[in-house]
Amino acid sequence: KIHQVHNDGGREIAHKYTMYDTWKTAEQPYPVTYKFPYEPYILAPQSIPRYDVRFFGYGNDKASHNYELNAAGFEFNVFPKHFVVHVRHAQGSWVQQTFIDPKDRLSRTLTTFLQDCDRRYAMKKSKAVE
Repeated sequence: KIHQVHNDGGREIAHKYTMYDTWKTAEQPYPVTYKFPYEPYILAPQSIPRYDVRFFGYGNDKASHNYELNAAGFEFNVFPKHFVVHVRHAQGSWVQQTFIDPKDRLSRTLTTFLQDCDRRYAMKKSKAVE
């Protein structure tokens, strides 16, 4: 069966803004409004901001990257008749690390990143975070 990536409970928010029902029948690209933690797979020029190294191997890499792309003024458009195949994989090794609770570390890292990003792009209060 073909379905959106992360369609299981709690994680579907990462891709729901693609509006898959619209995608199935669209004939032309259509814009979507970015909301955190939207993490679509993207096509973009090489000049975009790079992934933040704080998320290397720790999750939230795509969510944080797309947050920054939105803050930098990039627009998100969906291309009908195009798709990416995502192959399920085991959770990253960071889940088993014992030096700190991974969810606590990820939460603190993400909070710091969002604050840094908002300052970098002079966002008073992000309209992208609900």
